[in-house]
Amino acid sequence: MSIQRIIIHECKGYYKGYEHIFECVDDNRKVDINTTGDIICRIKKNLDFFSKNKSKYLQDWNNYFKYHLIADGINPHIDKGQFYVKKNYELLKENKLLSYNEALFLLLGLNAHELGRSIKDFPVLNGDEPIAKPFELEFWRTKQNQELKQSVFVVDGKITSEKLIELAKENNFFTTPKKSNQKTVQKDKNIEIVKTTLVNFLKQSKSKSEYNKNSLKQNAKLINILKDNGLIVIETDMDASKKPIHRKSNEITPATLYDYLTAILKSNWWTEQDKPIQNKVKNYQ
Repeated sequence: MSIQRIIIHECKGYYKGYEHIFECVDDNRKVDINTTGDIICRIKKNLDFFSKNKSKYLQDWNNYFKYHLIADGINPHIDKGQFYVKKNYELLKENKLLSYNEALFLLLGLNAHELGRSIKDFPVLNGDEPIAKPFELEFWRTKQNQELKQSVFVVDGKITSEKLIELAKENNFFTTPKKSNQKTVQKDKNIEIVKTTLVNFLKQSKSKSEYNKNSLKQNAKLINILKDNGLIVIETDMDASKKPIHRKSNEITPATLYDYLTAILKSNWWTEQDKPIQNKVKNYQ
């Protein structure tokens, strides 16, 4: 199983401005990253909208979102963040009888394993539209729930793993596993080089002023260390104007380095670094 790191999903339309970073995504992921990213962004928007509400309902949803709802990368220290992804896969093995909610979470690419454990009292959404329950309403409105709600495969609020897979295939809810391509592998490798180099560079830095992403992407010392580690940041106008197809796999533009730094500084990995290291970088530029 090949792991892709740091995939940013950006929402559009009504949820524009919200995004979610998937830090540990395997190539065999059954649900399209955009499907899961959209439902997560909807939850984020609702959490922001009702942020002043101090009810237990909101507190529960804050906890679900922070610690239990997302399967990918929820704990990068355990199985590279794939612990709950593997638990989801186990639910899809043959001869499994799934609850309605487990089926819905699996179709949305969420953490079905924690239903009834850390995610408690989640209502079954196979009936009428929920009233005064904004988070459940987002789930109820999904195409996945509407198809599941009217499926003949659901009997007494249960569905077998085989029938769920059949339902998912009929509606294209599950994707065909993608083979790793060389471009993706190289990008993951490049990001790992930047992460390691960035920390070493900041540890050695004697500068009293904070760096930002703009200053880092053109810092000669950082660029030289990256080069020593096999990643070349193109600097000349002639080289930077090369079309991607004409660049070597380990050549990136300053703009690409900026994008890598943006993703890295938003990741859980960065928040786990020592505070003196984090404090040397302004995270907003």
